[in-house]
Amino acid sequence: MKPPRPRNQTRVLRTHSVITQLATSTVGGFCYDFGMDLYAVLLELADPQTRNAATNTLVGVGRAAVEPLVAQLLAPEPFVDDEIIVSVLHRIGPPAYRRLTEAIANAPLLDDPERTRRILELCCIAMDLPTDDLEKVATYANRIVNGDAKVERGWPLGPENVARQIGDDRAVAYAPLLIPVLAHASARDEAAAAFAKLGPATLPLLHATRRAPIPERRGALLALVRLGWRQLDTPDLTALARLIAAKIAVAKPRPIVPQGEWYAVETDDQAAVLDAFDLHDSIPATWCMGTQLWRNAMPYRPFEHDHSEHRDCTRMYVSPVLNGWTLVFGNPVLTREGDAHEREIELRRRHSITIEDVIEIDPPSERELRESRCIELSRRFGRAQWYSLIEDGGCGDRWGWCMAEHGRLQRYYEHDWYQDDDDRNFYNFGAPHPAEAGLRYHDVRQWLSDNGFNGNEWGSYTRDARVRVENAEPTPWGAPRALDDRSLWRQFQQVTGIPDLATPLNVAAKASIDPAGFGPHTRVQGHGVLALTVCGLRKGHHGAFSIDEEWINPYSVIIE
Repeated sequence: MKPPRPRNQTRVLRTHSVITQLATSTVGGFCYDFGMDLYAVLLELADPQTRNAATNTLVGVGRAAVEPLVAQLLAPEPFVDDEIIVSVLHRIGPPAYRRLTEAIANAPLLDDPERTRRILELCCIAMDLPTDDLEKVATYANRIVNGDAKVERGWPLGPENVARQIGDDRAVAYAPLLIPVLAHASARDEAAAAFAKLGPATLPLLHATRRAPIPERRGALLALVRLGWRQLDTPDLTALARLIAAKIAVAKPRPIVPQGEWYAVETDDQAAVLDAFDLHDSIPATWCMGTQLWRNAMPYRPFEHDHSEHRDCTRMYVSPVLNGWTLVFGNPVLTREGDAHEREIELRRRHSITIEDVIEIDPPSERELRESRCIELSRRFGRAQWYSLIEDGGCGDRWGWCMAEHGRLQRYYEHDWYQDDDDRNFYNFGAPHPAEAGLRYHDVRQWLSDNGFNGNEWGSYTRDARVRVENAEPTPWGAPRALDDRSLWRQFQQVTGIPDLATPLNVAAKASIDPAGFGPHTRVQGHGVLALTVCGLRKGHHGAFSIDEEWINPYSVIIE
């Protein structure tokens, strides 16, 4: 008769099959085949004579070793000391954080309060989290792990909420909890934004995550570029440069409706354009990368809502040469303007600008800046133009253009759709440019009334068209489809003879080049670059951009 097996040995052998199975596994898309018995390594970890070698082995195994290590940490009677397990998990680092976060989230479910507190402390030590407020750590972890299923006051308490709170509180000490969120599809962007708010103190953590073969490494790259492109490791920078170069070689500029400001200068000398706008650290960029900020910007002055970050003035995009013209998107800040601009930003950070502030700063008006820039650019390049197009569908709608040739201002026009008709042409200088010929400045109702039509004719026309489609009988080819607004507008023009509205895009199409009118007829020379203004030099290039993506062929929102 065999002697009974010791209790501890029975427990160890019971976990042997689980550990052996984990030794050959696929984790996060990475295959691990270590040809080793993790059970035997864990036994060596319990032996002081073999502990160092076993620790190095488990750290080298990485994420595949995390589950058996955490299982030991949570076991009621572990055969390896708690502190030893924690030291190994601490050395493994970010690959262990997802499982440790789950352990923290589920620890309050244990029956023994003392053991619960002990487990929370050990997990926090392993993740470099503070241990002075375990309840807060547990709450964060619970929302990260189980938050999608929880609702408070009608709002889901998902991991994105935790990321936002940690970022807003500038709680750097809790940054390790954001690592698992970097692998969360719907919360990854929020976690990256939180790391950007937490700042450079999180760089070692992000670099360790980026170097590990775990799903979170992609999100770590996103967070790193938000902190600054100079923070990327050389392999990432090299791969990024190669990808951009490959896309530039085959991609062509696609039509866009800009949301913001841009300049057009008649030149093919990109270096001279960079010098004229006082731009620095230019890097090659695809058309998709370069125009992203102005395709998706907020209404009037892109990103005006956050002056403290200089988001609307840090960089500009200089396009390739397009039919002999170079487009420059963004708001320039020249060196000589830097001090006044910085003072304005500082005041806006504190409160809304007052009359006293304006007197103190004494800045030139936006119109004066645009006019002087166009005049200076035209002295250097012959012809220079400024355009602005802000369409948010509300009271912020406005647009304008400024044109200069050979050092002389020819035209300045700015149209604010929120003003009454009598005030809409307040910002107006010079006779209409030849590119404005055949275009109208008033809305549809006024033009129709002035030309013998009912002012509501356009509304009636569109309403009747919809009714005709709704009442039409189905055909063998299916139900009739309603015409889009653009097609209806073209039909209406044929009936009434009403001209197109004088918009920046319509004027640019005749005066230089229309960003929304690119096609096979557009001659493209060279490639575009993203470059930093004086403001941007403080932080350098930063942010995530789409190198190549599809978007709907656009048209201006306002056609009336």
